[in-house]
Amino acid sequence: MRIGYRFALVISVLLALPSVCRAQAAPRDCAPAGRIAGYVAEAPVDGRAWDAVTFATPTGPLTITGRTCTQHYAPKEGTAPLGDKDIHARYRTALQLAGASIVLADDRLTLARAAGNGDWVRIASQSNAIDVTVVTPAPHHQVLTPPGVSDFAPIGHMPDYIADAPDRRAFDQRSFQLRDGDETRDVVIQGARTEIVYTLRDGGRPASDPDIHENYRNALREAGAEIVFTDERNTVARLDRAGQQVWLKVWSEESAINLTVIEQAAHRVTLLPPSGNDDRRLGHMPGYVADPPERHSLDDVIFTVQDGEETRDVKVQGARTEITYAPKPGRALASDLDIQLNYRDALSRLGAQVLFTDAATTIARFGDSGRLVWVKVWSQETAIAVSIVEEKSFKAAVRATPADSLRGALEGRGRVGLFLPFDFDRPTLKAEAAPMLAEVARMLKDWPMLRLLVESHTDNIGPRVRNLDLSLARATAVRDALAAAGVDPARVSVAGIGPDRPITDNATSEARARNRRIVLIRQ
Repeated sequence: MRIGYRFALVISVLLALPSVCRAQAAPRDCAPAGRIAGYVAEAPVDGRAWDAVTFATPTGPLTITGRTCTQHYAPKEGTAPLGDKDIHARYRTALQLAGASIVLADDRLTLARAAGNGDWVRIASQSNAIDVTVVTPAPHHQVLTPPGVSDFAPIGHMPDYIADAPDRRAFDQRSFQLRDGDETRDVVIQGARTEIVYTLRDGGRPASDPDIHENYRNALREAGAEIVFTDERNTVARLDRAGQQVWLKVWSEESAINLTVIEQAAHRVTLLPPSGNDDRRLGHMPGYVADPPERHSLDDVIFTVQDGEETRDVKVQGARTEITYAPKPGRALASDLDIQLNYRDALSRLGAQVLFTDAATTIARFGDSGRLVWVKVWSQETAIAVSIVEEKSFKAAVRATPADSLRGALEGRGRVGLFLPFDFDRPTLKAEAAPMLAEVARMLKDWPMLRLLVESHTDNIGPRVRNLDLSLARATAVRDALAAAGVDPARVSVAGIGPDRPITDNATSEARARNRRIVLIRQ
């Protein structure tokens, strides 16, 4: 009678006999859990060939690896849901009758270990929903394929995943995580970049993230790589290939896998000499072609400049030229980093002062034939825009003020301002300054009791420290020029004021030109 009662109880608790769990295949139950009468599975079981599942046990978390099966059950339409207590009572009874041992039991959770192959079974409920997870312990099996044409050798790909066309750049950079003792830090690596995106093929069987990463880590170790960082969805490795460091990162989300590779190398300048529609001072990137330039004889253009930790906008007036480049059909794209580094190198060769940079922008100014030229290079891989403004000159031609007039100003006001021409961003006096300096020297010789302070002032474009240093060097250059003309240098002291005492607000090109000056002060 007791045997018949137990048999009837098992039948009333479970509608389906235990069955082997296969991903996305009938039956819809996970063995050895089964399901409660009155509840239905809304989809086939969700299984993985190999996964890692962490269970809460009385002694702490326990991670079991192997074949997994998960299923979600809801009450049949028109059927009242059972209470959590009733749900777990039925599952625990059925599991115990099947020989399983109950490891953990509370109001909404049952954890059991089945007899035989040692399946772990977790039942979680919330009145009208039941979630079943079963893990069959098993060793990991390496399934990564040999590398194909779309892979990055020596690493293949997971079965059932298809690679998009690799995205390659001759030079780029990426950040990789690196474990450093108990801490982690990011390192930025530059070089040739390859990125490959793998997606699950239609009808394919997704792999778990632990399975994906165990496969890639094993393959990387076999290739001689050092695994430098891991977490649930990331593997970062470093491979020495014939003396070249290769950094690899694998990221996964079951249905998608991304592989990022940087073959570490220094940047190589590839900007071509000016031709065609280029600006005569700047060339163009290989594989890109310029549209006809757009020109304006006079315009107001806003440029962003770095100002300490902040940025600000500067209005520049002058002749504007806009040149837009697009990639030639079928040619490889350059990364924004590659584009910007190439143009920065060209600007540096022109003696330019770089005023602002970000990942896709370079803003600079340089001197050319007595004019200030502003340049903005903006890129987005598929487009490059070069904006050039030749700043309008607002300073009159240098005229030598006679020594007597200089003396009169110093005797009257105690100071006199001079606009002496220097090379751009340099303390070198131009030849046009010689007549004015000759008059200053003559005044000093005719007035032997005079002692002078030479102050040099700049505009407020560029770092303040740089402007202070430059202004001091320019004041010193004036003193040296007077000494070369026979003036005792002990009679001349110097000061670099930089941008700190403007006579106007630096808001326009004209105002900035007025602020760039030399002031002689009677001592």
